[in-house]
Amino acid sequence: MRRLHLFEITDKKWCPQSVRGTVTDYMQFGVTRWESDIAVASVLRQVLDRLGVHQVVDLCSGSGGPWLGMLKAFEDTSPPVRVCLTDKYPNIPALKYVCDHSQGRVGFSSEPVDAAHVPETLVGFRTVCPAFHHFRPPEARAILQDAVN
Repeated sequence: MRRLHLFEITDKKWCPQSVRGTVTDYMQFGVTRWESDIAVASVLRQVLDRLGVHQVVDLCSGSGGPWLGMLKAFEDTSPPVRVCLTDKYPNIPALKYVCDHSQGRVGFSSEPVDAAHVPETLVGFRTVCPAFHHFRPPEARAILQDAVN
């Protein structure tokens, strides 16, 4: 079956922040409620341990994604795993909330970050929690190539 790329209203620049925030908050609630963050965290922990990496740059973070729940899987790492949340349309109040409740392990970029053109100042293992489906194949390839570069 051929891939259908449908748009999401929250991807559009003209979408009101209140609508975008409500949708991303609901998604974050669902991830936490059904504990899908725990499964992802255990796999990510293995990868970071194998690579010896302790810094994560999360792209397309929305309202903070699953990170508050996922950090539990990294409580005993030394040095501690730190996460920088980024988004093309950063929801500053939501990102501040996650930072304030992360015991200093999460920060965020208040400037918009394009996942295909991440500033060189944002260094770390890149994650996209659950937003990769938003991108058409050429955009997805550009995001992966930017990470490789």
